[in-house]
Amino acid sequence: DGKIFSFFFYVPVRYNIDDGGTSRRILDYKNKAEYMLRDYAKHLNGILGEDFAIAVMPSSSVENNYNSASHDTAGRLIRMACFEGRVIYDATRCLTRVKSITPQHRTPGLRSEQIHLDTIKVYNPEAVAGRNVVVLDDIVTSGASLRAVSQLLRAAGATMVVCIALGRTLTLSQVISKYGSCA
Repeated sequence: DGKIFSFFFYVPVRYNIDDGGTSRRILDYKNKAEYMLRDYAKHLNGILGEDFAIAVMPSSSVENNYNSASHDTAGRLIRMACFEGRVIYDATRCLTRVKSITPQHRTPGLRSEQIHLDTIKVYNPEAVAGRNVVVLDDIVTSGASLRAVSQLLRAAGATMVVCIALGRTLTLSQVISKYGSCA
């Protein structure tokens, strides 16, 4: 419970590293490239079971609460499951950012769970109460935001929370260890 899984490593563009196109595909996903939305939904559909609620990490901006690539992916997963006769509960509007924050990638070193606990609320707790919940996000760096929403969902009655991100950001030392040096 509270575990955070990711599929790929994400190398920030500023490091100027060729990672075989993986980071570019993750950025394409964030920008809602159709091929990535489709591929990620298919991939998740192949590994997730049924009888769980799917929630989405809200944007850092109140104006974009329900307008992310992860929301699109969740919608696709729900439709796929319905078509296949499986049950996935829609909790995509359950987590809501009530106060905008500076995007975390623009505030290096300021990654606390508390900022998310103070600015995200759970609406429609009945969507998650008594259910296992899968939370989707695009990129995880420190995991603070996902740990915070895990706490919020558990407090709202979720039985278990599992967080899945498409990419996990590598730190500079991890990039150097994996790829040598940065250009």
